[in-house]
Order: sequence, then C-alpha cells, then structure tokens
Amino acid sequence: DIERGRFWYGGEPYLDFTRIGVNRAVTLSGTDRLRFGATWEDLDEVDGIDSEALTLRTGWDHIFGRAGMLSLGLRTRAVEADGFDKAYDADAATIAWRFAETGMEISLDYEERFYEESFYTFGTRVDVRRELRIEMPLPAVEVYGFSPVLNVERSTTESNVTRFETHST
Repeated sequence: DIERGRFWYGGEPYLDFTRIGVNRAVTLSGTDRLRFGATWEDLDEVDGIDSEALTLRTGWDHIFGRAGMLSLGLRTRAVEADGFDKAYDADAATIAWRFAETGMEISLDYEERFYEESFYTFGTRVDVRRELRIEMPLPAVEVYGFSPVLNVERSTTESNVTRFETHST
C-alpha cells in the first residue's frame, strides 16, 4: 500500500503524510493463519515539526468452528521526531474475539509508550493506554450496498505526567 494525503484541523491544513506498508498473511491450516506487516510513515506538520515512524506487526488467528475466531497480535512502533513529547518507542498487544453468527467483535488493546524527551518531566515520559472496543455490524441496514458498523469503545491513558492522562468513551 502507498498513501499520500493531508489532514486538516479546525479548517486549516495540519499535516501532510506519506505512508508505505506491506502486509502478508500465511495460512497454516484451515483454522490457523499468521499475519505480518510493516508500515513506514513520514509526517510533515504545518508548524514545521516533522516525524518518521516505523511500525512492525504480527498476529495469529484461530477459527473455533461455528463459535468464532480468536485473534492475538503484537506490534512495535518507533517514532523519530523533532521537539519534546513527539519521539517515542511503543510496544502493544491485542486480543480479539469475533462471533461467527453475528460478526460482532470484542477486542482489548494494551500499549506502552516511552518518550525520549519530555518538556514536563526530567526523566522519560511513559504512557500506558488500554482500549476496549466492541464492533457490531448491522447487515439488516443497507444503503447503496453499504452496511453500517456500530462501534463502542472505552479508552484510558495513564501517564507519569498527569497532563497526558485521558479517559474517553
């Protein structure tokens, strides 16, 4: 995949991005699959703070017959950037269950970010994010061949710098 685009914030251009990614799935059996992926990103912010990121992903999917599918995933991300509180290394794990009959998926994501420099502390800033997400497809509702998916999520970020703590639903 190759993507090039622009994000806007409040009506003004915020950043331009270039993203290049590769993904590969390897089928091990009728019930097991491994997934691998890598993504490189270049972000050019309007205010002049640029960053580059490399993300590596791996995962395993196992189908439990008519019950559903279990997915486990790991990812690591390294971001290089100018300025405080921009560059970080992150490690994350995800577990998800997709119900076969309804297509509903429940997932839990855990991520730790380690920032090299922070304007707000003398040491390394560490953020821990937890996210619970439920996705429910609504196949009975269809508009021009598209069916909506209802998403509900709860996300919490804890940090050794309270300014960066968040709770959202």
